[in-house]
Amino acid sequence: MTEPAAFFRLVDANADTDNDLLTRGEEEAGWTIFIDTSGYGDPRIVEQRHVTSNPELADTDGDGLG
Repeated sequence: MTEPAAFFRLVDANADTDNDLLTRGEEEAGWTIFIDTSGYGDPRIVEQRHVTSNPELADTDGDGLG
């Protein structure tokens, strides 16, 4: 009779799990971006947004730029 075995893999909670060069913590905390929604290139007309990324997907927004 064989004994059941269990295997565990220890993973650094802040590791780069999707190999996109951002740590899990960086992706979950997010960052601020500035968007020129008018298209005029006027730095006075920009929107500020806070964005995050899915640490399980290298290309969270699906734009193919991984």
